[in-house]
Amino acid sequence: MIATRFPSTADERGAEPATLVTAIFSGNRRAEQTFCERYYAAVLRQATHYTSDPSTAEDMTHDVLMKVLLRLRESGIDRPASLTAFVHRTAWFTFLEWLRGPDQRIALFETMDDRVTDTPGTEETCLLHEQHALMEQLIGCLEMSRDREVLLRCYLHEESKQSLCESLGLNAAHFDRVVSRARKRLRGLIEALDGDAWLGGAY
Repeated sequence: MIATRFPSTADERGAEPATLVTAIFSGNRRAEQTFCERYYAAVLRQATHYTSDPSTAEDMTHDVLMKVLLRLRESGIDRPASLTAFVHRTAWFTFLEWLRGPDQRIALFETMDDRVTDTPGTEETCLLHEQHALMEQLIGCLEMSRDREVLLRCYLHEESKQSLCESLGLNAAHFDRVVSRARKRLRGLIEALDGDAWLGGAY
């Protein structure tokens, strides 16, 4: 296999995601090192946010990076330019795998800021928190700041339509059009990431 040309040491930290994907698939070991160095801290923060346990988060981070690295070595990914989204989606799915154990679900639930004291419904509440976290991440990936603001305030913060219209200077009809366009762009993003199944078709 012919190794793909990879940026020099001075430039490799700024290599485009697609360049990393192609280089790793071609067997470039330096590209693999760059990949791990680039994504380690971000995945660790994501895993720490999910688990609230530094030791577990570190183990999960190594697992995520190895999963993605093996995928890149063996077959690559369909959208090389979306490597960052692929890494974070892998972290989410790895977290869901970790949650399959009942002890982990309870541990996660007990560390959440918005705790529910009633014992019944604990697992369902935990799932809602998982979906909320994923949706917040996806909305944060939207390019337009108004899309992000409207969807976060409307669906995650549950702010009233009247309050949003007054705050944004929109009438009801205009607001409906803004929300509709934002939802369409979010759905497009979700479909690009193959994430519909985790959102229960809510969008």
